[in-house]
Amino acid sequence: MGTDQKPSRRSFVRFSTISAARFAALSSLPVVLADKAQASGRHSDFLSDCLELIGIGPGGGGGPPPVCLLRGTRIQTQHGLVPIESLRVGDEIVVLDGTTKPLKWIGRMSYRKETMERWARRVVPVRIAPAAMAPDVPQRQVYLSQEHSVYDGQFLIPANYLVNNHSISREAPVDINQLDYFHLEFADHQVFLAEGLPVESLQDRDLRRNFDNFDEYRALYGDDGGGWLQPFAPVLRRWRRSDKVVALLRIGITALGVDVRDHVQRVASKLKERALALEHADQI
Repeated sequence: MGTDQKPSRRSFVRFSTISAARFAALSSLPVVLADKAQASGRHSDFLSDCLELIGIGPGGGGGPPPVCLLRGTRIQTQHGLVPIESLRVGDEIVVLDGTTKPLKWIGRMSYRKETMERWARRVVPVRIAPAAMAPDVPQRQVYLSQEHSVYDGQFLIPANYLVNNHSISREAPVDINQLDYFHLEFADHQVFLAEGLPVESLQDRDLRRNFDNFDEYRALYGDDGGGWLQPFAPVLRRWRRSDKVVALLRIGITALGVDVRDHVQRVASKLKERALALEHADQI
């Protein structure tokens, strides 16, 4: 028969010491994160991210968030590059493996603002500069919605997670009062080329109802159901608020000397290093 054992005083002291060390490290995270954000010129973004984590961020207005690519983005088709707003149902789009797939539908979603008004933060697109990802990828700048995913060769990563305020930033084109987003849907989830950048097609079919032209879809196909299509590749999206908190903690702990970054953070870091190297090369 076993006997109950009380922890020794030495064990308790050791546990208390470790706990105190961990507490000290964690308690310093807000300061470390704020210092890092301020040093990188992203102090206001850091504060906005924190506010969003506790549910009082400046999301900006009601209604569904935007999805996909802005007007003017050129898509690779069997006939060459075509502006996304000029595509039609049935057009053959070049997908990642080099074959073509017919377009099932094109969703449209528009947002307007007054001339002097600022765009709501949630509708501002992510701008990916030419060659931000790799040489000639993308070939020209691309504007896409914050949660729209880019394919990195292994995973699909929402563009918002790659923002570095150098080659990838949250910003709308200047001197426009309307943002027109277009989303491409195929029979299955695909990766296609937007200005040479591999991006995803529509995956969440329930989003169709959010588009301004959903009646066009219903006229073509009726109510054929929603739900998620099988993803082309794993999507590294932070679905829950706790996922975002963990992401912030990883940044803080890494700043303390232990690299615990996840795949998305490593990719984002490499892209920022690439952007800084290109900026430095231009100055030489």
